[in-house]
Amino acid sequence: MKKIILGIIVTTFALYIWGFLYWGVSTIPYSGWKQTADDELTQQMLAEHFPESGVYFVSGFNHEAEELNRLFEQGPTGFVTISLEGRSQVGPGIMIGSFVLTLLIVSLMAAMFRVAGHLLGVFMKQESAYSGSLITVNQPANQERNHDRPIHQRH
Repeated sequence: MKKIILGIIVTTFALYIWGFLYWGVSTIPYSGWKQTADDELTQQMLAEHFPESGVYFVSGFNHEAEELNRLFEQGPTGFVTISLEGRSQVGPGIMIGSFVLTLLIVSLMAAMFRVAGHLLGVFMKQESAYSGSLITVNQPANQERNHDRPIHQRH
């Protein structure tokens, strides 16, 4: 159990540090993102058109089928996550929350691998016992098994 807990802790720290370097230090994840022409104007428009914080799909699926098709073909369409309340770009809550989330995910994966390993072990024991019983059942008791003889004496 100590090895499992140590493995969870080490893996959590490794993934957390990797995530910090990838998302916090590197520019790789942001290289494909587009920039608006005017961020302040865009923020005003978002606050004006999105009534509350949440996730929006534009055009929403609350339209009749013909209207929805027309809106999709007309464009633009988008998937928008809105937070109307301002927040810190990087804060201790975000850092702690991501660490806890990483710890939970690694712990769940360790539990799943442990169960899968146990089930695989049970399956392999059953399969081995089943295979051995087939050899025994199909081999007459008075007949010598071919693989027990030296190679030059086998028929």
